Amino acid sequence: MMNHRWIEEHVDAFIADNREALIRDLKTVIDIDSVEAPAEPNAPYGPGVRKALDAALEIARNLGLEAGECDGYMGYADVKGVRNPACHHCASGRGACGQGLDCM
Repeated sequence: MMNHRWIEEHVDAFIADNREALIRDLKTVIDIDSVEAPAEPNAPYGPGVRKALDAALEIARNLGLEAGECDGYMGYADVKGVRNPACHHCASGRGACGQGLDCM
């Protein structure tokens, strides 16, 4: 089992090794006009917010994380192969992000 010190050291090393890319990715998301607007299909907070969500999910996938979203309401990213005990549920109550997955 990983301890907090090991995790902290590896996160610090990752940030140090990837500083420029992390800043670039952060700028990508910040530059998107993501002010809430009228809902559209699969974009309950409007197209700008959806574009920001998609950009963040792409960044997470490029970092090797398992990323997904819940009907456009929220996104998540997990370490591949690590089951998140908190799990991710949509308001629909249909399991993980409304996909009908039983993750409890």
